[in-house]
Amino acid sequence: MTNPKLDEIAARAFASPGCNRGCLDGNCVARHDRLDLVAALRAVEAVHCRHGLYELEDSCEDTRDKHREEHHHECSDDIGEFYCDQLPVGDMCDECRDEDGERMDWPCPTIRAIQGALS
Repeated sequence: MTNPKLDEIAARAFASPGCNRGCLDGNCVARHDRLDLVAALRAVEAVHCRHGLYELEDSCEDTRDKHREEHHHECSDDIGEFYCDQLPVGDMCDECRDEDGERMDWPCPTIRAIQGALS
C-alpha cells in the first residue's frame, strides 16, 4: 500500500539537488530529514500490510476441478483448511492483533494514524 501524500513528500525530497550528506546547509539537512522520515514511514507501512480474508472452500459453489486448482489455496494457519480466492470477506492487518489475538480490520489503527497525519 502506498500513501499518496507520502508519495508527494518523497517526490519533492528526491527532486531536490543532492549532496553526500557532508553538508551543513539547513535546506540540505531538512531534505535528508524528509528522506529519513519517508523511509521510516514506508517501513511501518510495509509491516502493517493488508491481508485479504476469504471464505473457506466449503462456502464455494463452484466444484469444478479447474476452479479448485486455480482458486482454492491452503490456509496459512496450519489447520489444513482451504479458502477460495473468489470469495473475499474483507481485509485485515497482517501485523496488528486485538486482545484475543485476532487480526484487526484494515486499515489498522497504525495505518489510520499515518493517513490522518498526512491528510
